[in-house]
Amino acid sequence: MKRLINITYRVLIVITAVGLLFTSCEYQEFADAEYPEQLIYMPAAFYNNYMIDKVSGTKGESPTPGYTERYKVYPESNKFSVLLGVYRSGINTNGSFIVNIEANTDTISQMLAVGALPDGTLLLPSENYSLVPSIEMKDGERLGKFDLEVDLDFLQNNSPDNKFAIGVSISSPGREVNQKLATTIIVIDTKILE
Repeated sequence: MKRLINITYRVLIVITAVGLLFTSCEYQEFADAEYPEQLIYMPAAFYNNYMIDKVSGTKGESPTPGYTERYKVYPESNKFSVLLGVYRSGINTNGSFIVNIEANTDTISQMLAVGALPDGTLLLPSENYSLVPSIEMKDGERLGKFDLEVDLDFLQNNSPDNKFAIGVSISSPGREVNQKLATTIIVIDTKILE
């Protein structure tokens, strides 16, 4: 009889534990609450100078998520494309908005004046590159990609002795921008085209 009572108690304890387990584990999505605002930034801006001075080849060498390299060469269209992007930080990825993109030559001129760029660096002439004026950051996405397209013939005609720099900045009426990471300083060393 004593043995039957012990088994009954054990069975009751197991049933109670299983019941508590199932009633206390309830899956929930993020609760509705106030979360920190989303910020946007350029991952490549983490680098003091985003150098294009060697052939890409190491996985993870590109600081922009979603890319395996820093640049691509398209001989058929005469383009040297520096692969860039805008990243959205925050708890959620809700909402679509526009990110404006523009060349920032003033920053490059100031850096050249104080010697903050590698020796022999020149400002990339505006007639030798193009940028899209804006991109749409889509609802649910963290990364918006875009390219700085540089005239390949221009770079080849200036290889291997010249380096060219350009700043690329972002802004947005739809989201706050992390101002410390709003401008990427790109330096292209033409020696990579030898």
